[in-house]
Amino acid sequence: MNPDRDYQNSLFVALFSELEPFTHLYNALSDENLNNTSSFRFISLEDVLFRLFRKDVCFLSEDRFILLIEQQYTINNNMPLLLLDYIATLYNKLSGHERFFRNMLFKLPTPEVIVLYNGVDSFPDEKILKLSDAFKTPPKKQFGSIDLTVRVININNKRNYPILIKCKELYEYSIIIDKVRENWSLGSDLINSVDLALNYCIENNILVDFLKKNSLDVRDMLLREFEFYIIQQVRTEEGMEKTYKKYLSQVKSLSEKGYTHEQIIDILKKGK
Repeated sequence: MNPDRDYQNSLFVALFSELEPFTHLYNALSDENLNNTSSFRFISLEDVLFRLFRKDVCFLSEDRFILLIEQQYTINNNMPLLLLDYIATLYNKLSGHERFFRNMLFKLPTPEVIVLYNGVDSFPDEKILKLSDAFKTPPKKQFGSIDLTVRVININNKRNYPILIKCKELYEYSIIIDKVRENWSLGSDLINSVDLALNYCIENNILVDFLKKNSLDVRDMLLREFEFYIIQQVRTEEGMEKTYKKYLSQVKSLSEKGYTHEQIIDILKKGK
């Protein structure tokens, strides 16, 4: 872990790392009625899934850990491999490496993992990603093997998927993201797109308490996330972290001058 790295929470993490909305979302995803969450605690593993923005919310209880991940741009088909590293790191952190060498079976909390896709690319309502899909050859039945499956759910506001009906916070969160994109696509600059979206949500009682309580933080989170989205479009061979640092000030400056996201991407690509 790099102690100098500046991790930034996404709006998704800020909202669903609070136990009440997290519980509502978990119940909607699992069709459970989980009421007693006194044993749940929020945990955070840095430098495993995301290098710049935290998009993962994880709660641990005595018998399970629940990991929710938002993918706002495109689906990473390597997510099962990333999660294999995440789960191994978490188990090692919880149990201590030395316990693995004892004869007595060490019981582990059951992993429950769901990726919530909130992008604009065409994607089905649900899809299962498997680690074994990446294997170069199918595992032989005579030998032991491993697999890891990840359920991906499309939460894009335009889909009207039932999960959005079951969880009010998730539905209203998807409206915020959709409104920013809508304003942006109509030619507003990024700052106005975010401000218009937040004003719309407050006026229409959408996550209004959360937004009023955290208005400045939410605005900054959305600006950073969409700036990150722009920079992803001009990703270089240097890697995302170096590319982000390289272009961030330029993106901020162009946004403040009123350039649309298409114009900014075009300017950055021409300057590469």
